[in-house]
Amino acid sequence: MLLIPVIDLRNGHAVAARGGRRDEYLPLVSPWSPGSDPVALARALRRNQRFHELYLADLDAIERRGGHHDIINAIAETGPLWLDPGVRDASTLQPEQLPKSLRLVAGLETLAGVDALRSIVEQLGPDRVLFSLDLKQGNPMIGTPSGWPAPDPIGLVRSALAAGVRRVLLLDVGRV
Repeated sequence: MLLIPVIDLRNGHAVAARGGRRDEYLPLVSPWSPGSDPVALARALRRNQRFHELYLADLDAIERRGGHHDIINAIAETGPLWLDPGVRDASTLQPEQLPKSLRLVAGLETLAGVDALRSIVEQLGPDRVLFSLDLKQGNPMIGTPSGWPAPDPIGLVRSALAAGVRRVLLLDVGRV
């Protein structure tokens, strides 16, 4: 089993998730790092807890309120990173700004559809892209319903695999 800590990033801070109710997320208080500095937390998780990989969800980018390129790059410098930057399609990618050690998490919540996912996989390669089947209490969080041929979880995973994805992450934000 692979255990990968998740850092949710909002307004430049690591925040504590609350069942997917993002308006209730508060700056994180943790035993691993003082304060809610996401870079300090990433360093502490890697150094003190010996986590090789980290997952970073840029909630501001996911919600289309800007992004945190400097923070993302600083965390990527600490080691391998899975990043959900709220990518919608290949045109919203900036491959030159993505560190080579990064694996892009393309989330159902923000993707424009299966064709967008296929284009992203073609641009970055199948080893650098994960499809996140985003659920809330078991229900798919489909950002663009018209972009997916089958709206049920199994159909969504089949579509992602057909688009070239090799890894699927099941994420139910209602259980976080």
